[in-house]
Amino acid sequence: MSDFSLQEIVPGVNVALGGVCNRGLINQGGSVLVVDSGIAGAEAAPLRAAAQERRKEGALTLFNTHPHGDHVYGNQAFADGPIIAATDYMKIVAGQIAPWLPGRMEILGTDGFGRSDNREYLRRFFEVNAESIACAALSRLARDGKIDKKVARKAFADLGVNPDTKNPALA
Repeated sequence: MSDFSLQEIVPGVNVALGGVCNRGLINQGGSVLVVDSGIAGAEAAPLRAAAQERRKEGALTLFNTHPHGDHVYGNQAFADGPIIAATDYMKIVAGQIAPWLPGRMEILGTDGFGRSDNREYLRRFFEVNAESIACAALSRLARDGKIDKKVARKAFADLGVNPDTKNPALA
């Protein structure tokens, strides 16, 4: 796309201009988190190239804010990295797009609303809060051999996420 550009909002946080949906990059410590890929591979390609330019030795991870086509159909441009889908809805909502995405998705959802008195507690209980999303990405990277498992374990501990908790949908 010829109208693609990035605008830095604060150091390390860029919004992608041009395209159908809101997209962006967050780069810190040599790793880059891409927020939403866009509507097609052609829209995602310059975003991926920008992410790779900013990436040092760390991970390149894609995060989809929700499973609407204009946010996820460009995911094929990121086939070699983890795809994390986190939603306040049931996992099956995000899971509906999994067959059309290359690679393996990690899907986080709130399968059973009503167990918490506010969104913050709900997201923590169902492991769809920011800490759990980060850990899901690191866990996927470790399982794929892209980072050392010790790095993922340390992040779990640092972020206060217990990898051995019972599935919240069954708790």
